Amino acid sequence: MQLTLKVKPASRVNALFLNNNQDLLLELKASPQEGKANKELVVYLARLLGLTQKQVVIGSGHHARDKKIRLLVEEARQNQVIQRLDKVLTMA
Repeated sequence: MQLTLKVKPASRVNALFLNNNQDLLLELKASPQEGKANKELVVYLARLLGLTQKQVVIGSGHHARDKKIRLLVEEARQNQVIQRLDKVLTMA
């Protein structure tokens, strides 16, 4: 399972929502220096989606704001993850 999102580091809060272009936007408090934002991305998404940190992998975009995130989730749990993501986005 894969997510494509835009990351905005050094924000006031950690938040995931859809921007005006209907792209997933993840705002993170951590700065982009020394991979801090990437680490926080993994921790935040794992907690938000009910996954372990090992299940959230940055596939591409390690040094860019546009990232492809692989969620290592067995097929039986994919619907559950999608529902959690949908719930988060409707609350944002």
